[in-house]
Amino acid sequence: MSFLSSFKEKVENDSHLIPISVIILCGFLPFLWTRVDSLISWLDFTYLPNPLLTFKRALFLWDTSSALGSLNSRIPPTIFYELLRIFLDRMGFPLATAEKVFLSFIFIASGLSMYYLVSIIAKNKSRLAPLLAALFYMFNPYTMIFLWSNFTFSCFSYAFIPLRLGMFINALERKSSLRYIIYFALVWFVTTTPAYVNPVFALIDWLLLGFYFIYHLLVTRDKRTIKHTVKLTGILISIWLLLNIFWVLPISVFAKEEIDIAGLAVIGQQEFEIWRLNSASVVKVFRMAGHWGLESSYKGDPFYTWGEIFASPLFSVFGFLMTLLVFSCAILKRKNKYILYLFLLSVLSLFLIKGPHSPLGVVNTKLFSHPFLHSIYRLNYQKFGILLALSYAPLFGISLGRLCEIIKTKLGSLPSCFIIGVIAILVLVVYVYPLWTGEVIHRGGRVRPSSEYKVPSYYFEAKDWLSSDGTINNIFSLPVSKLGYANYRWEFGYSGPDLTPWILEKPVVIGTRGGWGISKVIARHFSSLCKSNALAKIFGYLNSKYLLFHQDTNWDYIEGHSWWISTSPEQYESILNNQRGIYLEKSFGKLDFYKISDEYFLPLIYPCP
Repeated sequence: MSFLSSFKEKVENDSHLIPISVIILCGFLPFLWTRVDSLISWLDFTYLPNPLLTFKRALFLWDTSSALGSLNSRIPPTIFYELLRIFLDRMGFPLATAEKVFLSFIFIASGLSMYYLVSIIAKNKSRLAPLLAALFYMFNPYTMIFLWSNFTFSCFSYAFIPLRLGMFINALERKSSLRYIIYFALVWFVTTTPAYVNPVFALIDWLLLGFYFIYHLLVTRDKRTIKHTVKLTGILISIWLLLNIFWVLPISVFAKEEIDIAGLAVIGQQEFEIWRLNSASVVKVFRMAGHWGLESSYKGDPFYTWGEIFASPLFSVFGFLMTLLVFSCAILKRKNKYILYLFLLSVLSLFLIKGPHSPLGVVNTKLFSHPFLHSIYRLNYQKFGILLALSYAPLFGISLGRLCEIIKTKLGSLPSCFIIGVIAILVLVVYVYPLWTGEVIHRGGRVRPSSEYKVPSYYFEAKDWLSSDGTINNIFSLPVSKLGYANYRWEFGYSGPDLTPWILEKPVVIGTRGGWGISKVIARHFSSLCKSNALAKIFGYLNSKYLLFHQDTNWDYIEGHSWWISTSPEQYESILNNQRGIYLEKSFGKLDFYKISDEYFLPLIYPCP
C-alpha cells in the first residue's frame, strides 16, 4: 500500500506526468502502421540500408553514390540523422524496427515540443490545453496529408519548431543570459539540422522567429527591454551561423549550381502550374485541406485512397468545427499577446498557402514571380503548412481548454468532460482517422505500389557476388530515371529513391541528377546507339563494367511517366542480347548483370573514394 500511496501522491503532485505519458503512448502509433519486418518508402525519403555507408557520405560534399560522383552540397546537414541511424544499428535494431523507432521519435518529439510551447504561453496550472494542443499537432490534416504520406527531412523542422519558438519566447521574456542562448542554439543545431537538406526550411525557421522578434518589439514599451531583445537575437544569429557554417558555406558557394540542377533557374509556365496545384481556395485551406493530390489519381489509382471521404460534406463539417475552435480563441483570450501573435501567424500562413486564389491573389502572384522567392514559394502547402499547424495547435488547445472551464462552471464537471471529449474525438480522431488506422501509409493499387516494402533476397545475393570483384568500377542501371527514383514490382511494390547503390554497395548510375547528364543522353539514344555497336565502347570509357537490367521494374507505372526514360522490357532485352561486346554474365532473381567485354572495359576513370 505504501508504494501505491507514494505513486498516487507523485502523480497528483506532478501535473505533467499524465499528459506527457499520453503523448508518448500515442507517439508509438507508427509501430502499428506496417508489418513487423517491412519498411516504408516515401518519394523523397527512405530509411536507407547500410547506415555506416550513408554516414560516410554525409561527411563529404562529393556524392559518390552515383558512379563518378557529383556535387551535393546538401548532404552535410544530414549528419545528425545518420548518427542516429548508426546508433540504432549498433544497438542491434533490425532495419525495419529502427525505422519505426525513428518515426516514433519524430511523432513523440512533435507532441512534446508543442506541449512545452503551450505550457509557456498558456500560463495556467491546467494541463488540458497543452495536452490538447500537443495531440492536435500530432494528429491534424497537415500531418495526415503531407508529413506522413509524403515524408521528407522536413519532419525535423516540423517536430521541433514549437520547441524553438518556445525557447525563443522564454529567452526574451526572461531576458536570459548568454549561457541560455548558447544552450538554445545547441538544441536547435542538434535537433533540426537534418531538415536543412532543403535550405528553405532554415529560412522558414528564421521567418517564424523574425516575425515574433518584430512583434515582441512592437508590443514592448520599455527601451531597456528592446535593447536587450536586439542584443539576445543578434547573439543567437551569430552562434547559429557559427555552428552551421559547415553546411551554410558550401550551399552559399554552390547555390547557383544547385538551382540549375533543380531546374529552378527559370520561372516558366510549368513552375506556375506546380505552384497553382499546391495552392487552394481559402475555404479548403481554412480546414488544412490545401493539397492537390486529395482528389487526384495516377492511371486510375488515387494518390490518397481516403481523399474522397475526406472531401465529403460530413468531413468538411468536422474541419470547420476545428477552424471555429481555433479562431474563437482570439475572442476568448483576446488580451493574451501570444494568442494575438499566433492568430496573425495563422492569417499569414493561410495567405501564403492560398496562392493565386482570391482574395488578393495578385499579391501572391507577384511574390511568386520574384526570382529568389519562387523557389521557396513553389511548394507552398508543404512548407507553410508547418506554420499553419504550428499556429492552429495552441489556439485549438487553449480554446478547447477555456470552453471546458466555461461549461464546467455552468453545467458541472461531467457534462464538460463529455462535451469536450466528443469534440476532441471528432477533430483529433474521426477527422484524421487514416493516422489511427494506418491508411496514411499507401497500401497500393492496380498500378501504384504500396508504400510498404521488403527488399527481395536476390539483391543481397547480387551484393555478395559483386563484393568478390576486386576491380574498381561502377554499374549502369536500366531503365534510367531522370531524378534517381525507382518503381519496382516487389512483394508489396516499391516507389522512392533507388536503393540499388546502398544495397549493392557499389557506385551506380541511377539517374541524371547532379549533372550526370551523360546517362540521359545514352538512355535517350539507347536504341540508335545499339545499331552502331557503340554501347560497349561508351560504357567502357565510363568505367561501367556491368549494365544492370531491372526486370522487376514496374513497367506499367513508368510507361509514359515524365520522370523516366524508358522503353519496353522486350526491347531492352533485344538490344542487350544482340550487342557486340556486351553479354549476360549473371542473373539473380529479376536482376540481370550484362558484362562489358574486357576489350572495351578501360578502367581509366575511377570513382571518387
